[in-house]
Amino acid sequence: MEDLEIHQMDIVAAFLGGDLEEEIYMEQPEGFEQKDGLVCLLRRSLYGPKQAPRIRNKKLHEYLIKIGFMQSTLDHCLYIKEGIYLAVWVDNLILIGRSMDAITEIKRRLGNEFEMKDLGELKNFLGIHVTRDRTARVLTIDQEAYTNTILERFNMQDSKPVSHVSVSGVVRALDSSSTRSIAPISIDVSGVSYLCGILVRSTQLISAEALGVSSLCRT
Repeated sequence: MEDLEIHQMDIVAAFLGGDLEEEIYMEQPEGFEQKDGLVCLLRRSLYGPKQAPRIRNKKLHEYLIKIGFMQSTLDHCLYIKEGIYLAVWVDNLILIGRSMDAITEIKRRLGNEFEMKDLGELKNFLGIHVTRDRTARVLTIDQEAYTNTILERFNMQDSKPVSHVSVSGVVRALDSSSTRSIAPISIDVSGVSYLCGILVRSTQLISAEALGVSSLCRT
């Protein structure tokens, strides 16, 4: 296993300042009204317009190509340049490579073009906590903090855990084909759907758990 450097950066206010291709008008912001009946012509992108994510992505893509990166044909969020791998998720960047000097140079060039925040070695990414023992060459990932946030949000922090979401009887008891009589209950469907979405995301790293959650959410 290669002992690669893994660092993370964040683009500050990623959706601001992009070049608009269309004419977009907006109401005068509160506290800046100049005259009744007038609207503002946007010259740069802001948070809100549906074009903002595409404009931000286009600007970053063009700059990465300019400094020598090639976009992967298998995953357009991955860029490669001379042993450096750069993964993009909205405004979050992961840099992976053998040479720390090369990674530092990429950081410098990105900082010259965008307002960047250097987060150092990868520790947390999209709710995933990363722990690394470089001596043993072991990298582990978990979602403990994210899971605890979910439990607290739904007041389930004191619930008793089970070893597996598909433990015998858990899914079958909720199966719609069951002949058992179950008393009707009043539930917030939107809340249940939201919880199912969170559970699916929190188990996406473990296929066996994801299968159980998927089965549970379909019942």
